[in-house]
Amino acid sequence: LKQQMKNATREAVQKDTYSFDTLRKRKDGSCVRVSLSLGSVSVEGKLAGFIGVYKSIEEAKAYEEKLQRSSEEWRRTFDSISDQVFILDTNFNLLKVNKATCDALKKEASELIGKRCFEVVHGTSEPWPNCPCLKTFNTKTPATEEINDPNLGIPLLVTVSPILDAKGDLCGVVHISKEITNRKKQEILLLESQQRFAALFRGNPEATVFVDTDMHILDVN
Repeated sequence: LKQQMKNATREAVQKDTYSFDTLRKRKDGSCVRVSLSLGSVSVEGKLAGFIGVYKSIEEAKAYEEKLQRSSEEWRRTFDSISDQVFILDTNFNLLKVNKATCDALKKEASELIGKRCFEVVHGTSEPWPNCPCLKTFNTKTPATEEINDPNLGIPLLVTVSPILDAKGDLCGVVHISKEITNRKKQEILLLESQQRFAALFRGNPEATVFVDTDMHILDVN
């Protein structure tokens, strides 16, 4: 503390006033965090001494630490999401990106923040056709679209949700991209199966009727 006070008095002489955080002991021996504001006092142009004002910052520091823990917890949760998630402003600028987004684009978060999403995701100079962000910007409601961009190499189900301020104005969106490669493969297999069945059904030389469980006729060849 003595060295700290020595440094503080030197700063106070140079700047007239100087503030720093430190610990002080209470009468019961416990420590309390305080902010000390130190001001130099001059008489007839000569340094006469210093005036120090202590202010408890225990509650402020506790709130700051709580806020920091909350921020860290939010970041861990954000980065644990396997889908690509990022937050945009209303000009398509990336504000926050999760780890899955960085991994997919093979870039660090610092390389993405501040850039427009379509530039880094699609490699284009304008939004993707049928971009769900445009719909949300216009309607302030969630929007979902399937996007199959050759630049990405995988099909994505993109959901965009609005972020509204206290006045109800749109101030940004949450953009979630979910890879649907397996689902698309299953859809293709199902379609191929349906086509094979239809070909057999239509090509059967015998009279064939397709009925439901209540014996309602659905189709005939």
